[in-house]
Amino acid sequence: MKAIQKKKEIVIIWWEDAVIHNLTAQLDESEVKEHMPIQAISVGILADETKDHITISADNFPRMQKSEMMAFREEQYRQISTIPKACIKKMKRIKL
Repeated sequence: MKAIQKKKEIVIIWWEDAVIHNLTAQLDESEVKEHMPIQAISVGILADETKDHITISADNFPRMQKSEMMAFREEQYRQISTIPKACIKKMKRIKL
């Protein structure tokens, strides 16, 4: 099968995520101060990027030529994550 390929990048993103703590627990002030956002690392194929966020996916299915039986009119992505750029601490790009 011959696919129409765009140039792709793999990105590794180090970022902070919000945390919901135990919803029923009552915490005193000193315990509340101990809670912090969690550190996360995400890796994926760059699907979209704006000034405010970056979207990555685990899987990418290129648009197929019209003669192919399972032709996609547009590229397809699966297992998508969108991360606000304000949460990103570091990012590395790997061109394919």
